[in-house]
Amino acid sequence: MFKQFATRLRLVSSSSDSRNRTQSQEPKQQLSHLNGHGQRITENTSTNGIAPQEPNNGYLGFRSCNQFWDKAKDQWTDAYRVAQAQSLPTHSRIIAYNRKNSMHPHNSHIWVEIHDKPLLDLLRPLFQGYNAFTGAIPGIDARHVYMRREQLRRLLPQSDESQALPAEKIIHADLQQLLEYIEAEFAGVTFELEHMKKEEDPHIKWDLLWALFVPGESLETSESISGLDMAFKPKTWVYSDYDENDSSSNSKPCFEVHGEFLEWTGSRYTPTRIRRVISRYAGTKSIHTLAFKPLTPSRKSNLTKRGKQYIKLAGMHHRNYQSYIMWEERERDSFLISRRREKTTKKARADGRVMVDILSFRRFNPEQDIWDADDLADINSQDRGPSELREDSPELYLLPPTVFGWSFALKRWGQLIVEKLTDITFETDAFAHLVLPEDDKELIQALVEAQAKAKNTPAFEDVIPGKGNGLVMLFHGNTGTGKVFKAKRACFTSIAHTYLQTLTAEAVSEYLKLPLYSVSSHELREDSQMGDFEASLKHILAISSLWKAVLLIDEADNFVQERSIDAANSGGGSSKVVAFLRVLEYHSGIVILTTNYVRDIDRALRS
Repeated sequence: MFKQFATRLRLVSSSSDSRNRTQSQEPKQQLSHLNGHGQRITENTSTNGIAPQEPNNGYLGFRSCNQFWDKAKDQWTDAYRVAQAQSLPTHSRIIAYNRKNSMHPHNSHIWVEIHDKPLLDLLRPLFQGYNAFTGAIPGIDARHVYMRREQLRRLLPQSDESQALPAEKIIHADLQQLLEYIEAEFAGVTFELEHMKKEEDPHIKWDLLWALFVPGESLETSESISGLDMAFKPKTWVYSDYDENDSSSNSKPCFEVHGEFLEWTGSRYTPTRIRRVISRYAGTKSIHTLAFKPLTPSRKSNLTKRGKQYIKLAGMHHRNYQSYIMWEERERDSFLISRRREKTTKKARADGRVMVDILSFRRFNPEQDIWDADDLADINSQDRGPSELREDSPELYLLPPTVFGWSFALKRWGQLIVEKLTDITFETDAFAHLVLPEDDKELIQALVEAQAKAKNTPAFEDVIPGKGNGLVMLFHGNTGTGKVFKAKRACFTSIAHTYLQTLTAEAVSEYLKLPLYSVSSHELREDSQMGDFEASLKHILAISSLWKAVLLIDEADNFVQERSIDAANSGGGSSKVVAFLRVLEYHSGIVILTTNYVRDIDRALRS
């Protein structure tokens, strides 16, 4: 499983590199170097945990030295001392700095600077996307070089290069020297990785987590809200002194990995940034208990199958659902000073019909739109993401385990589990089960059928453009007579206890194979101010139009009752009736109203 973590171990003697010793092992060292006349000069140097290093290792194009973090100067400082300045090589094309930070050991590393442009041009293509080879003096963390040493080795000539140009020979010699240096410096890492791949349950040290990043390979993690498995491509990693997202005072040093996965945002599949953090721990831990782990071929295959289901849900889709809906809420603590309020994950059972629709989620929930400038990858970059994916697309495994949608049962937005969404089997014979006179059933069926087939050409058109294109039906009767039984078969399985009141609306939606969006007077905010009431009504009608849903407004007594002169003069409920009728006239879909007070229906509705 972890064969990719390590190549064949190259043995080096335990005395080959004094830089890996601790302070107690070498309190004092003798530094030897050549002066400008070829004479060897020896100098005694005591160090603070940093071994003095011979500045030139014998190859004129390569130089290595030790550095320590100087807190006073806030910079890395050379640890070696030389007797004469001219003892340094006049030009080094590669300089390796073995940097040690005694206060923060996790910041210790080897930094490799490349001072030769031809060599830099050779290396750059292999390190695209890394925070490397930038600035006035291009450089890179040697750990990245170590992880790509096999690819770098393939850049070396495999045969006699006697015919090669002198410049090419120099480049190859420099690269060979760099690889030999990396092999020696990371011999201990190679040993650890060789041991790991032999274990059934591999354990890893915190300071070796970077070695999990095999070039070209993806990682597996858990999705933040649902906790389900997902994959992402790692881009960068870093050891930090603390977790910047941890507001507690006891934040530990941590290892951060930043990567990207693909997600449908309503118009295209966009690379979305992901961040995972592992706080410092002692000893070793099983990689299966970490916040991320290498993605195995079998897991990649399973995630690809799920990705095929995901791409079928791009756009608007009416589906059946049997699981939880999940969402995030921010803590509303008035005493919380920090801008970054804590988020809590909520979930509730949402069995029944749902509408998968990310664009509407973003439109009607702008404060919950997760795709802000910090989360989306650069839309101008080459990694912008495909506008569409097919079932044979290699990126399918990078798609998440959830989609955004609306639960008609709970009447709320949230994340829905992809694998729990199934096609709906509509009960198109629902009209046959209605206990109504046949003439009434035939009339209702004919009206809704004509409206559904009209599409761009309304069955009932007003002389004013955009007005009167919808179908509004008012069902009346005493409580429990089945008036809404005439309208709401869509939620058939989830509201059996009230099915005598809702079946007609259900039958309409089932017959038309359309969603049924049921709202109450409370959801229309009938007790609120006029502006809020009208905004709520327009919001619900807008969603119904987008989804071509049959809208059921149950117990709409306050909106259809006859207006009195006194109420009109006082501007009370009468004004809401006027607003209700005005907005309803411009709705192009099917609306079913129910009331218990047929004798109190306003004359405007009778016309």
